[in-house]
Amino acid sequence: MGNHRVADAAAIAGLVVVLAALLAIGSLFVVEPILRSAQGPDPCGYEFLGQDGGPDKQSFMSCVSAHAAYYQYDPVTGSFSTPGSRISQTLEPVGPAALLLALGGVLISWLALAMRTGRRRIAFSALTLGALLVVGMAFPLLVLLLGGGD
Repeated sequence: MGNHRVADAAAIAGLVVVLAALLAIGSLFVVEPILRSAQGPDPCGYEFLGQDGGPDKQSFMSCVSAHAAYYQYDPVTGSFSTPGSRISQTLEPVGPAALLLALGGVLISWLALAMRTGRRRIAFSALTLGALLVVGMAFPLLVLLLGGGD
């Protein structure tokens, strides 16, 4: 009888992990665009083009100096970053973490089913949702790799 308690706990744990993966994916596809759009347009944009079609560095640097509160200098790369790019860099590790969470939820749910849980619907739901998340996140990468893209 104790084995069923562990299996039931595993089924619920699998669902919790898969929901955490779904929340992480939601933060990438919903929260990040909202935060980026709330930052407003880039005040220096691409309006400073030189004669050869490239950026006019002197005009761009004077614009960046005029909007010092918007741009932040990165001494490592030697360039300036916008708030939108800093948000993207902050949320960058969330994608791989979401994939690992979804895969972990699938494995935990599969383990709960193998242990003959009494909460089969919960385990199947977590297994299905986690598998869909894993496939949905891995499919574009596989297409890119197998299609010969760079």
